[in-house]
Amino acid sequence: MSTQSHLEHAAQRSPAETLTDMILAYRMSQLIYVAARLGLADSLKDGPKRSEDLAALVGVNPDALYRVLRALASNGIFMEAEDRYFALTPLAVPLQTGVPGSVRGVALMQNQESRWRAWGELIYSVKTGKSAFEHIYGMSNWEYYAKHPDVFEQFSEGMAELTRPTIPAIVAAYDLAGRVRIVDVGAGRGHLMAAILAQYPQLRGVIVEVPSLIEDGRKVLETAGVAARCELVAGDYFESVPGGGDVYILKSIIHGMDDENAVRVLQNCRQSVVDDGRLLVIQVIVPLGNTPAPIKVSDILHLVSGGGQERTEVEYRALFDAAGFKLARVYPTASSFSILEGVPS
Repeated sequence: MSTQSHLEHAAQRSPAETLTDMILAYRMSQLIYVAARLGLADSLKDGPKRSEDLAALVGVNPDALYRVLRALASNGIFMEAEDRYFALTPLAVPLQTGVPGSVRGVALMQNQESRWRAWGELIYSVKTGKSAFEHIYGMSNWEYYAKHPDVFEQFSEGMAELTRPTIPAIVAAYDLAGRVRIVDVGAGRGHLMAAILAQYPQLRGVIVEVPSLIEDGRKVLETAGVAARCELVAGDYFESVPGGGDVYILKSIIHGMDDENAVRVLQNCRQSVVDDGRLLVIQVIVPLGNTPAPIKVSDILHLVSGGGQERTEVEYRALFDAAGFKLARVYPTASSFSILEGVPS
C-alpha cells in the first residue's frame, strides 16, 4: 500500500476503529520492550540472521522469538528478508545501543516491570489520589531505584536519550553571554552542561547530582573537552545547592516533585543565586484547553509514581512566587521544552 493510500485508509477509519488501536497499543510497547531487553537490534547490526540462531544467541525459545519478530516485522520493526531470516529496518536501527538517535534506553525505562505495574494500577491512583507505585512496592520510586541500581541505570540512560535531541534547541533559545558561573541542579549525565560550556568558552559550570551519576558526568564532560571548566558536586539538592552561581538550571526536575518539595528546591536556589542572577526551569508546559499534547499523558506517570505533576504556566508562576522568584519570561524552544526564566523578587 502506498503512503497516500495508507493515509486515505487511515482517514476512513471509524472512531471505534481508531479507539480500538489505542486500546491495543500496549501490545506493541511490550513487543518493543522485549526486543530492546534481548538486544535483538544489536545482534543484527552485522547482517540478517535466522531466528533460531538469534534465539540461541540471546537464550530464548526459538519458536516464541520467531513469533515476536514476525509481529514486529509486520509493523516495520525488523524485516523478514527470507524464511525466518530477519534484518534491521530504519525503525529497528534506533533500538541498537549507543547509535545516534538510540531509544533502546527509553524502551527499557518506560516498560520495565516496576513502571509497567504502576501503570497497571492506575485505577488505584484515580480512586485514592495516591501513588500506585508505593501501593505496590511499599516505597517511593526513588527508594526503589536505590535498592535496584540496574533499574536506576535504565532510568538514567532513558532520560539521557530523551534529553540529547533537545539540547541544541535549548542552548539556542537562551543567551548566556556575559554570565560566569552556571549551576545545573540535577544534571543527569551532564549532556546539557557539556553543550553549554562548549557554546560559551567564558563560562564555568557546576553539576549537582547523586553520587552514582557523577562519574558518568565526568566522562561526558571529558569527551566534550570542557571538563576543566566544570566542577562536579555529589549532593542532595533538597538540602542545599552550591552558592555563587549567576544562573541556576533545573531541567526536567521540578515536574518530579509535589509543590512543597518543588518550592523547597527553588528556595535553595534563591538562597544561593547572586543578586542579579537567573533561574532557568526547563520543562514542557501543559497547554490549556483541549490542545493535543503528549505531556498531558506523560503527566499520568507522575500520578501513578507519586509526588510530581506536569504544570501549566500559571502553576509554575505560583511556584516561583512561593520560592522568592518572579517569572520574568517564558522562552519557547524548537523542541517541546520551554525555558521559564525567574529573577529574584
